[in-house]
Amino acid sequence: MADTSLRSMEKIESLVGAEEFKTRMKELAAVIPVAVEKNIVNTLCSRNYLFSIDKGCGFSTCLDLIMELLEESGKVSAAVYEGFLDNNGMAVISQNAAGLKASSADIVGMDISDWIGKLNMPEFRHALISLRKRDDRTIFIFRIPPVEESVMKKVHDAIYDIMLVTDVVFRPLTPDDCFEFASSVAAEKGFALDGGAKERLAAKIDQEKADGKFYGFDTVKKVVNEVIFNKMLNSSGDNVISGDDIGDVTLPEDKIRDPLDAFDNYIGMEGIKKQVSEIVSQIKYLRSKRGAAMPCIHMKFVGNPGTGKTTAARIVGEILGECGVLRNGAFFEYTARSLIGKHIGETEARTA
Repeated sequence: MADTSLRSMEKIESLVGAEEFKTRMKELAAVIPVAVEKNIVNTLCSRNYLFSIDKGCGFSTCLDLIMELLEESGKVSAAVYEGFLDNNGMAVISQNAAGLKASSADIVGMDISDWIGKLNMPEFRHALISLRKRDDRTIFIFRIPPVEESVMKKVHDAIYDIMLVTDVVFRPLTPDDCFEFASSVAAEKGFALDGGAKERLAAKIDQEKADGKFYGFDTVKKVVNEVIFNKMLNSSGDNVISGDDIGDVTLPEDKIRDPLDAFDNYIGMEGIKKQVSEIVSQIKYLRSKRGAAMPCIHMKFVGNPGTGKTTAARIVGEILGECGVLRNGAFFEYTARSLIGKHIGETEARTA
C-alpha cells in the first residue's frame, strides 16, 4: 500500500479532477520502495504513461509531483524534462527548473498531439524506438489532448508496441472544479471566496472561453490573480472576495444571445432545434455529475441539396462550442476529395 503520509501524496490527493492520476501514483508509491530495496530502479522506470489532458490543466505539475514522489518515497534523485516530437519525429527536449541537478531517474514529458493522425508513419515508430534506447532510467509521460476512447486506444497501442505504457485520463473541468481550484489559489494568497463569488466567477471564466481559447487551470489562476489585484487596489480592509469584487461580466454581443435562436431565422428547422436542445440539456446535466460519461454526439445531416444541412451544422458547432463541449466552436468543411490522400498513410493523417 502507498504511504499516504508522504507530503508528495498529500499534494497529489489535493489535485482537482485527476482521479486516475491519483490511482496510478498510489500504485507507483507502493512499488518505489520495493524497487529501490531490490536495486532495480531501471525496471521501475520501464513503466511509462500516456496522459490525455488539455493544455493548462496540470501536465507540468504532474511531472513535478512524480519527481517529488520518487525522491520522497524511494530516496531516488530525479529530474524533470519537457519536450515534443517535431515534424520529422525528432525529440526536442528542454530541461525545466526542477531538472537542474544530477539525477538517477529522469521524468520526460513528451507532447505527441501532432502525431495522433500519423501513428502508422515510420518516423513516429523510429522516434519511439530512439526514446526507448535513450537509457533505462527514464520514465516517459506522453501527452495528448482529450480524445475519444477509440483514438486513445490507437495511440496506446502504437506506443505499447515499443514500450510499456499505462493510460491516465483527466476528465474535463466542471464549473465546480474551477471554483474549487480558484478557492485554493485564493487561499494560498490569504484570501477567501464567498458563496456569492461562485456565480460571478463562473461568468468570468465563460467570458474567457468566449473566443474558443481556454487553458484550464492556467486561465482560472489568471482570473483569480486579476481579482485579487483589484481587491487590493480597492481594499476595504478584509480578505474575503465577494461577487461585487469580481464585478459585472459582459460577454460579447454574439455570446449573449441563445445560440439556439439562430434556428428561428430558417424555415423548417423547428424539429432540429428541438433535437439539438435535448442534446445540449443532456450534456449540461452530465457535466454537473462527477464521473459521468459524456454521450456520443456525432451527427449525420441528411437531406436534399439546398435544404440547409451545412447551415444547420454550423449552428450546431457554435452551440456545442458555447456549451464548452468543443475546445473551439469553429466549423470545418471537407469533401471526400479533401480527405483522401494520394499515398498510403496520407488519408488517415488528413482525416485526423
